[in-house]
Amino acid sequence: MDPQIFRDYYKNTDPHAPTMQVPGRTFPIEFTDINDNPNGQYITSLCERYNKWENIMFFVAGKKEIEDNISQLRKHLGSSAEIYGLSSASTREEQDFLLNKPEWSKNRIIVATNVAEESLTIGYLDTVYTLGKWKIARYTKDGIPGLWPDNISQANNWQQGG
Repeated sequence: MDPQIFRDYYKNTDPHAPTMQVPGRTFPIEFTDINDNPNGQYITSLCERYNKWENIMFFVAGKKEIEDNISQLRKHLGSSAEIYGLSSASTREEQDFLLNKPEWSKNRIIVATNVAEESLTIGYLDTVYTLGKWKIARYTKDGIPGLWPDNISQANNWQQGG
């Protein structure tokens, strides 16, 4: 947001209102469409970055996708790699563990749903990957609720980057 635009807009209300700026941090984002990577080439790219000692947040659509991608990453990186899932089902303790990276820890990959998009900031991340998908609550024509995969907006892509 540009604070000058807001100050100019509200200058008739109070021309002496203070303007505050809160600096943020954004992360490099690599936009990847899963349809463009049917053979899981994004997994190879994630593994290359992990092997360069980068800490990565990887956004996927849902819990099943978290489990599937963690399984694929473990096949490439081995069982000793620090790969964690983060979703609405994660406990407070699991979230706290991922928020605070201990000094002894090597790099991490956090595979997350969009719950991590707005609810928390993980300050030690180097890179954010997103497949540009999420699951949204919708009803069938028969009135049965469900979670359906959909593309996220460009604004959500940028939000995921910090």
